Amino acid sequence: MKLSTMSTGDREATLARANTWRFRIMLAATIVLALSLPAQSGPTPAALVTEVSGSVTPPVSPFSELAAGTQLNLGADGKLVFDDYYSCTEVTVMGGRVEFAAKGYKTSAGAKTSEERVPCKQEVVLKASGEASTQLMRGLEPSSQVPWLSIRPSFVLVGARSQSFAAASITRKKTQIRTVKLTGPRLDWPADVQPLTVGSYYEITFVPKSSAEPSSTMRFVAVAEPKGSQTSPAVVIRVD
Repeated sequence: MKLSTMSTGDREATLARANTWRFRIMLAATIVLALSLPAQSGPTPAALVTEVSGSVTPPVSPFSELAAGTQLNLGADGKLVFDDYYSCTEVTVMGGRVEFAAKGYKTSAGAKTSEERVPCKQEVVLKASGEASTQLMRGLEPSSQVPWLSIRPSFVLVGARSQSFAAASITRKKTQIRTVKLTGPRLDWPADVQPLTVGSYYEITFVPKSSAEPSSTMRFVAVAEPKGSQTSPAVVIRVD
């Protein structure tokens, strides 16, 4: 029986082809793995500032959002009031230092701290397409419910475009109900204006300051104010 033989050149060519196929398989597996992993997002929102006074470093402003990893020095006379998203509490810190995390906050030994339980913040994420998704800020638990605002709407704009809007226009069935001027990221329904109708659906359009910027519109349902309360919790509307 005659045995076939392979030259050194043939063996090297065969080995090269095998290595090429191994590389292609490894590359394909790497691409599949990369596509299956969730996209990395920015820092987790941890708290919403509601009041600030005295010396706070770095400086923050009312109704600005604080991300996990933020550290503030309040010195001897600084005061900071914020809504902690994770614990659903309004926290007042005077003096010392405070550090924010995705699951709460911590203060230095010299800080004076008090807490008050508040309703968990509802967050509405407004997409560029006009779609809106809603969830509760505590633990960022997802919810499929239609975004809601109170019959006397109260909200805070957060995100990259939070300072980009000049007014909020509310319509129902293409009929304009009210346009409210925005002087900052927070809006509270004027006390002398008739409230919206419970259970009715409306659209709110955020009108940009610059004509070069696009407007943003979301649909919502009006809900009754909590019993025994003259005001409703401000909804956080994210406009990145």
